Amino acid sequence: TIGETTDEIIKRLKGRPGTTARLYIWRSDMDPQLIERPTEDMVVEVERAQIAIPSVNRELLPGDIGLVELTSFGSDAAAEVSDAIQALAEESGSGKLAGVILDLRNNTGGLLDQAAAVADLFLPPGKLVVSTESRVVQKQSFQTRRRPRIDPETPVAVLINRFSASASEIVSGALQDHDRATLV
Repeated sequence: TIGETTDEIIKRLKGRPGTTARLYIWRSDMDPQLIERPTEDMVVEVERAQIAIPSVNRELLPGDIGLVELTSFGSDAAAEVSDAIQALAEESGSGKLAGVILDLRNNTGGLLDQAAAVADLFLPPGKLVVSTESRVVQKQSFQTRRRPRIDPETPVAVLINRFSASASEIVSGALQDHDRATLV
C-alpha cells in the first residue's frame, strides 16, 4: 500500500462482515527491506465488522455546563443528544445542568426529521422548526410536539462555523428565531 491513497487502502480493507483481512505491519524499528518483502511474522489478521460511529460526543465542563457535540443528523441523532443531556445532568453535582452548549461545527447535516426532533429537545410544543415547499411534493411543516428536554430557563449556546450546513442550519436557526439559544 506504499504510495496508495487513503481511499484506495480503505477500499482494499472493506469487505463482508465476518471475513478476515490480513495486514502486514511494518514498524519503524524493523529492517527497512521488510517493507518490500514482508514476512509472516508481520501478519496481523483482523475480522471485518459493521462499525457504528456515534454521532454525539459529550463533556461536562466546569460549572455544570454540558457540552454536546453533534457530528451528523443520522437516524438516532435526537435520541443520542437526549441521552447525552441526561447523562450530563446525572454527572453534574446538582443533578441538572447550569447551561448547555450544542456544538454543530463541521456538521454538514443529515435527516430533516432528526433536525426537527433535535429542535424539539430545546423548544416548547407548537414552535415552527422548518417548512419545505416543492413543485413536486406537498408543502411540509415541522413543528415541535412535546415538552423540551432542556429546562426553558437553562441557557443554551449553539456553536456553528462555515461548515455547519443543512440540518445544522435548521436547528441553529430555529433556536435563534425562537430566542432559545445564542449562536456563536
